[in-house]
Amino acid sequence: MKFLTFNAEAGNYKAELSEGTNLWITQRILGKALPAKEADINNCFFQVRENTSWYYGLFGVLTIILGAGSAIAGFVLGLLTNKIWG
Repeated sequence: MKFLTFNAEAGNYKAELSEGTNLWITQRILGKALPAKEADINNCFFQVRENTSWYYGLFGVLTIILGAGSAIAGFVLGLLTNKIWG
């Protein structure tokens, strides 16, 4: 689940989840809305990664669409081969 994005220079940082922060408020709202036991923050982690450009995602989606279209076209042409070349 993605809660937050930010920009920062490379370096060493200390991250704390304290009362009154956006994550704490989100946890409180979700805790009231969903009937589940409270999450143990000590067992959670977060990951900081370098952001990738949006066009990698777009290229991936278009590649999947092209692959699915090719598979469907191959299946349809396989069924119609006898009718086309008779």
